[in-house]
Amino acid sequence: SLAEPDTVAATLKHWIGYQCGGDGSDYRGADISELELLETHVPPFEAGFRAGAAMFMPAFTQLSGVPMHMNAYANTRLRGLLGGAHAVSIGDHTADMELIEHGVAGDVCDAALKAFKGGLHISLQGGSYLACLPDLVEAGKVPRGAVEERVVEVLRLKDQLGLYDDRLRYGRAAELEEIVLSAEHRAIARQLAREAMVMLTRPEAMPLPLQKGTRILVTGPLAENRQAM
Repeated sequence: SLAEPDTVAATLKHWIGYQCGGDGSDYRGADISELELLETHVPPFEAGFRAGAAMFMPAFTQLSGVPMHMNAYANTRLRGLLGGAHAVSIGDHTADMELIEHGVAGDVCDAALKAFKGGLHISLQGGSYLACLPDLVEAGKVPRGAVEERVVEVLRLKDQLGLYDDRLRYGRAAELEEIVLSAEHRAIARQLAREAMVMLTRPEAMPLPLQKGTRILVTGPLAENRQAM
């Protein structure tokens, strides 16, 4: 039961073929044959859906030229065939709004319309649904009944999680301090960081580790952009 205190709503991600972007970066197409899709990429998601995963997150990529956040075939029919008919889809950060970046939406509300028609339940960070769905319903572009049906599916998941009985089930400040940020967990995080670091050590081919007194020039439009670093 999702209402038990030691369970969470598992989210399968990223749906589907995310690792197959043309040049290995986001916002690219994934050129996958139907055979490869069904034999290689579908099985893990099918196993997850049939094991009870409650949510799935569409990828930033396109599949056969259609961005996943508006890909109705994948988000409705395909996941239904795989046992995920009741799974709730949650947007990846601002990916619904970034349908504009894909060149398939003219503005934020057009992106919201396409994402909704493509089967997306929750606009996570972008907020396109909150900003646009009321006007889209008022304009007759989205049936009110369709919005209500989608809302009910989200509320049903919250009910299954027991959030109406205890809305802070997963977010108490005391739990954050005592468990998540405990000294034991901080020590593990530091150890993981230490073990994950990789230094290149072939001096004849690589400049690392840097010798004392070495100077480096960092230039270009992202030189002072810490987030890009």
